[in-house]
Amino acid sequence: MGQLSLRRLASGLSFIGAAVAFLVAISEGVHASEIQSGSGYYVSKEGHVLTNHHVIDSCGRIEVELGGIRKNVKPIASDANNDIALLLDNAPPPELWQPLGMVR
Repeated sequence: MGQLSLRRLASGLSFIGAAVAFLVAISEGVHASEIQSGSGYYVSKEGHVLTNHHVIDSCGRIEVELGGIRKNVKPIASDANNDIALLLDNAPPPELWQPLGMVR
């Protein structure tokens, strides 16, 4: 996972629209699993999800839930000092990015 620069993030993403997603970060231990939750925002039609670093820190698996559908996402960059992280959903919901007035 790479170090995330806020300046690079701002210049690299086009905020076409944003949708709030529920995140579940799971750390699986020998005897038990620890589950953390938080929110994230889809910030690109390519499936980038912006969240806080503390939500995904030290977890083994991250899931995103939107519209009752839960799936795995992967972290691609994180910055603990600024408490920000960028995740990637390889199959983002296409209906998030339809032109205004076309969303049903």
